[in-house]
Amino acid sequence: MAAAKAEESQLIADIEAKRESGDLSFAKLRTDDRVLARITDGIYRQPSSALRELISNAYDADASRVIIQTDAPRFSQISIRDDGNGMDVATLARLIHHIGGSSKRRWEGAGNTTNTKDPTRSPAGRRLIGKIGIGLFSVAQLTRHFQIVTKVAGSNFRLVAEVILRTYEEDSIQGAHSLSAEEPPSQGDDKVKKEGGESEKADKEEEFEKIESGEVAIRSVPADDLEAHGTEIILMDLRPLTISLLRSGDVWKAVSGKSVDDSGIMLMQPTPRFHIGILDDREEGYALPPRLPWENSDPPEERFSKLFQAVVEEVGVSSSDPKLELLFDNYFKAIWSLSLAAPVDYLEDHPFDLDDNSEPDIFELHPFVPGQAKALKLKLGESIRKRLELKSPERGANTSEFRVFVDDIELKRPIRFSKFPASRHAMKTPLVFVGKADPDLSAISEEERGGDLEFEAYFLWSPKVVPRENTGLLVRIGDASGTLFDETFAKYQVSEITRLRQITAEVFVTKGLDPALNIDRESFNASHPHYQYLSLWVHRSLRQIVNTLKYLADQLAQEAKSQVSEAKSESLKKIVRNAVKNASGESIKEAVEVVIATDDVKQLAVARKEGKLALNPKKVFASANFKKGRRQERENETFRAQIVAVAQVLEAYGLLAGLTYEQQEEVLKSIVAIFRIDGK
Repeated sequence: MAAAKAEESQLIADIEAKRESGDLSFAKLRTDDRVLARITDGIYRQPSSALRELISNAYDADASRVIIQTDAPRFSQISIRDDGNGMDVATLARLIHHIGGSSKRRWEGAGNTTNTKDPTRSPAGRRLIGKIGIGLFSVAQLTRHFQIVTKVAGSNFRLVAEVILRTYEEDSIQGAHSLSAEEPPSQGDDKVKKEGGESEKADKEEEFEKIESGEVAIRSVPADDLEAHGTEIILMDLRPLTISLLRSGDVWKAVSGKSVDDSGIMLMQPTPRFHIGILDDREEGYALPPRLPWENSDPPEERFSKLFQAVVEEVGVSSSDPKLELLFDNYFKAIWSLSLAAPVDYLEDHPFDLDDNSEPDIFELHPFVPGQAKALKLKLGESIRKRLELKSPERGANTSEFRVFVDDIELKRPIRFSKFPASRHAMKTPLVFVGKADPDLSAISEEERGGDLEFEAYFLWSPKVVPRENTGLLVRIGDASGTLFDETFAKYQVSEITRLRQITAEVFVTKGLDPALNIDRESFNASHPHYQYLSLWVHRSLRQIVNTLKYLADQLAQEAKSQVSEAKSESLKKIVRNAVKNASGESIKEAVEVVIATDDVKQLAVARKEGKLALNPKKVFASANFKKGRRQERENETFRAQIVAVAQVLEAYGLLAGLTYEQQEEVLKSIVAIFRIDGK
């Protein structure tokens, strides 16, 4: 440890001494852990994952803008520039000597990388996204050669660091260290003393810190813009695999029929609807020109909206259920992935800012209370946020905006809470379910749970989720995410496949869950108490949502039946009115009122004296064989109304006038028997 700090101090002194001359200072990149040394061998699987980490670094540095530029579709170089705090000499030196040993979330970073009062927040108060300091090193998946240009406000020079990374193989790492992942130190290692009073464990930790990950050359460049600040990462000499991925080499092979899977079966894919084109063999022009959803004259803030709208408009054109896998090439998939991962604004308002005028109906979740979700009736102009006292996205004291641009496209979160695509589903109105949790986990030891947990969430139900990839659960920490939507909803076990395909859900974690993140931030440790509670809360919420959906669907069905019954009733009245008119020749003559509702002799007599056609229902419907049940009762009522209409028509033509009451009942009884001969 002491040797590492000495090297770090020596590098700082050397850079400071050469500030005026601009001479180079040289150093070795070092990591603090064997696992982190293997980042270069595949922890980040897609180019967008590495770019996501650099965006997170900019956010943690209190940047308001991040600008990513590529020379697509060539991809010979990528630059990522932000207007964040930048790095001073000491911060850059620590980064070089402690990849994976970030000063984030530690008091030693106070004032530069962390808040002076809370090491879990940025200097301006944002909740930190980065955790273990490997964001910069993630670019190893894209290139071994990159440059860092950084400046802090008030400084009259910029720091320029040229970095060359090494590649590590498993065997070389194991050969360099006696401690392997399969052989962790025993509980007593820290108590075993060697000669000189140093523990064996401390010696091994020191050995880990001497892992060399690459080389760096640093120089100072004079700067006249004293108040300017920020960092730019320039990725050069991109790896062939990275270039092929960004150029969608795998996609175009499948389109041309030249791609096979592991079993030798040919993979076929239609041409993506939207793509950045294919270069000719000389890379001087296009073999296939780009197909973009916007015009070149469109401003950056409109381009992503047009991209999203183009996906929505695919409903009913190329597919009833659009999939990004088929609509986009890899470049647009990366754009979409970054838009979901980054802490940027939504296409429209945040879901918690929906108010009483919003399109969806709003419900409040109480997952551990049996039954349905509770309808949330907002007051005039009141938002969900205000009613439920929600705070996501929680960005601390820093209220400045955070915007991300990729090749003149401003990223927006691709989720919308209005203007839903048309659907044949009976329930047309989308629903938003909202809830929050602040569980008491004190029964679990502090060491095991790693602090408290708080989160807020919404579940958007709509008849059709577009695109299909927006179906599922997305968990955000610090308003950012390393994952895409989890269509299993954290492995929800209940079979509700159809309804789950109609739900988009996001959980905004405002406290905790960091300890459950795996090293690549693209998955969670499912056994961690924070993740277990969050999963249980989500599953209970889904049960409540499903109960609500079933109830609303039943109500809708009942209303539909009622409307049908009313329509039938009006049709019957029209038939009777026409019969009365034809029989009497008088258009305004009323049909006789028929009463088949009581078997009380006195009530029948009173009705007859009032001029009504009163009949005993027990006699008329003796052969009706009515079935019991809520569903059948409405059908029974319709049939009774039909028999009443028959009686009114017969009376209008005088066919019942000469009959006794008993004979009238027998006539109608026979008619009932004719229509109910099959028992229906």
